[in-house]
Amino acid sequence: MARKTLPLFLRVYGERSNGVWSLICLDFNLAVQAESLQEAKLKLQQMVKSNITDALAEDSQDHEFAVAFLRRKAPVAF
Repeated sequence: MARKTLPLFLRVYGERSNGVWSLICLDFNLAVQAESLQEAKLKLQQMVKSNITDALAEDSQDHEFAVAFLRRKAPVAF
């Protein structure tokens, strides 16, 4: 039976400075930088997916920290 997936909506803050885009996922406190907004979005999407997958994998070293990771938020300053 195929697994049903639900959309995941995350809050992201971004800004461009000196020709470089910086994005931070406020819900997981993950950040990336890239020269274009599209590249930054793709990098952040891949990072979020990878971190969630790693945290939830039972055979992963990160599995014991999954709950803490999935509740980690960016500092209020963002």
